[in-house]
Amino acid sequence: MALIITIIAFIIILSGLIFVHELGHFLAAKKTGVKVEEFVLGFPPLILKKQIGETLYGIGLIPFGGYNKILGEDANNPESFSNPRSYESQGPMVKFLIISGGVFMNLMLAVAIFYSLAAFLGFQLWQPLLYSDYNFPFGKQQNFPMVAGVFEDSAAGKAGLEARDVILSANGEHMADSQAFVEFIGKNQGKEISLDLKNTRTRQEKTATIVLGEKDGEKQTLGVSLSNAALLSYESPFEKISAGFLHSFNLIDFSFSTIGRVIKYSFVQKDAALLGASFVGPVGIYAITKIIIDYGWVEILNFCGLISLALAVTNILPFPAFDGGKLVFILLQSIDKKRFSLAVQYKIEQAGAMFLICLAILITFKDFWFFKDIIFK
Repeated sequence: MALIITIIAFIIILSGLIFVHELGHFLAAKKTGVKVEEFVLGFPPLILKKQIGETLYGIGLIPFGGYNKILGEDANNPESFSNPRSYESQGPMVKFLIISGGVFMNLMLAVAIFYSLAAFLGFQLWQPLLYSDYNFPFGKQQNFPMVAGVFEDSAAGKAGLEARDVILSANGEHMADSQAFVEFIGKNQGKEISLDLKNTRTRQEKTATIVLGEKDGEKQTLGVSLSNAALLSYESPFEKISAGFLHSFNLIDFSFSTIGRVIKYSFVQKDAALLGASFVGPVGIYAITKIIIDYGWVEILNFCGLISLALAVTNILPFPAFDGGKLVFILLQSIDKKRFSLAVQYKIEQAGAMFLICLAILITFKDFWFFKDIIFK
């Protein structure tokens, strides 16, 4: 039963977010008078379809994805280019609106989700940190050590510590990061340590008391793996009103900063393992869905917001076959349509699509290996 629920949740999340993206292209085309021949959720064969006006609406048997068939976008149908309602007959501004519509809708969905979560949680949102020295550009930030995992039969486990517990204070003292907390534990060996905790998943606060003495002549350890987390507070009236936008921009900046550091680390260490683990495909999304499905609607909504934001950011990148690559060609064709012809655009996009297919296959195999213990559990 749990497996069925996970699969259904995964399909709804992934298909829903892609549907929102394609809906953006669809609405932009409709609003600008460009003919949309088909609007389908999923991929063929179609199990449901209905012609409404000039557009065929359908639901495909394969639930992962969706597409629009816009007149004049098909390279194999060049005779449609001359139609005044075709995509190719439009000026640069209309093309820009249609292509960027998907990115805009994914961004706005993320903004709406993050605003709703911020308002529900008192405009305070937790964000795990890979690097404790990162500073978010918006909102008030306060960093804390966070329990990533608790070892079996450990002092921490016996004291009631759990994964996702943030250490608000130790003996009333604020710890800036996990390193500061480790140093504090070392200095207070054998003494009573009182920890004020808040779990970022359940949002429950608690206190734990621990005394780390010696066992078999060795100093007793706390028995946890540690990471860091930031509490982002949006306090001013302006920050509260725009919390959805501010949090989205915070996460975009955080993502690019983190990826930049990971790439630098991979080159310096000549090890691409961390870089590879930073990117996931549908299999990885399924594994994460399986983890968070029991965490409640707040975590599920936050995950949906993150994926929607990732879709927006990824698609706006100026890479062939992405929306960003098409936007670049719209700009280049407006400068010199002869040199940057449709034939050149299609060849570049085909090469980009082949690269993305190969990359997707590699990521899929990587995800199966990386998440195998979660997927097949």
